[in-house]
Amino acid sequence: MPIEIHRESLVRRYYVSYFSWSMVYTIVYGFLLIFLPLIIAYNSSGFWLGEKTVLTQPSVKYTYNSFLEVFGKSSNGNPISLYYSTVPSMNDLYVNNVRHCVLKSVEKDDNGDGKTDRLDFNIEMPLKAGENIHSFNFGAHSDITLHSTLLRYKWDDIMTVQYTNPISFKSVSYTGHVNIRQRWPLASKGGFKQFSEKSLLNLKDIPDPSKDNFETWTSTSFHRNMSLALSPNFVSFVPKYESGDYEHLNIAISIIIPAQSVRVFPTLSEVLKQAWIQYVAFFIVTWFMLQRINDFVFRHKLVPATAVCDIMYEKTK
Repeated sequence: MPIEIHRESLVRRYYVSYFSWSMVYTIVYGFLLIFLPLIIAYNSSGFWLGEKTVLTQPSVKYTYNSFLEVFGKSSNGNPISLYYSTVPSMNDLYVNNVRHCVLKSVEKDDNGDGKTDRLDFNIEMPLKAGENIHSFNFGAHSDITLHSTLLRYKWDDIMTVQYTNPISFKSVSYTGHVNIRQRWPLASKGGFKQFSEKSLLNLKDIPDPSKDNFETWTSTSFHRNMSLALSPNFVSFVPKYESGDYEHLNIAISIIIPAQSVRVFPTLSEVLKQAWIQYVAFFIVTWFMLQRINDFVFRHKLVPATAVCDIMYEKTK
């Protein structure tokens, strides 16, 4: 018994003159076949890829320039404001309020990939008898780098920690993670780009009290496209119950630097590839539907055309 191992379809061909209603129908058919998938794909969401997200971990390099402001009340109930900075010129601005303290910092790479995963600070400030502390502001200046396949950016920022408590405390433990605050997407590809030529921290010139302070740094950083914001995960404090002759304020800060989702503008090739994939997907469906309609129209002679079957040519050979 013979077995079928191959099959070929015979074609029925339809011929018309150039100047006929059938040719008009063919032109409309070709127009729909090309542009209908484009119209459908364009009106669907995401035809043009406007932006995308890239997961990357920022490289945070602590510059060993930090600042601390402490607020509270003295033994007689008057408000006090204490200041300390690792930058000597900044201490000169607050010479009457400077309270020297011990500040230790450690950069830790937990997964060994060469990037800092955690910044730990330990601050110990001496207090006089009767001084009660209710709040503090801490800032650490760092250089930030985004380095991945699509992103190459550099900028500097000051990571700030602010804590306030109506109860006077003698120690605070703060743990938080860094979030990249982004206003608009970044351009992809190209060499390293820097958001601003001017650093937030002015170390070359004599510091200006009206410009070099926490309020100005925070405002300037917020109005940049890219900035760092700290979100507290865990905060605990030990209240101060008794007033000794000589005490210390202890502040422990742990800043975790996780991988971040950064919005970027895609390259032209990515935009065209995304659009082309959607167009082809709709083109296949449109072609299948229009082809079935076209077969029905010519098979039932809804438009005039001369039909010729390939089987006739086979018999004449």
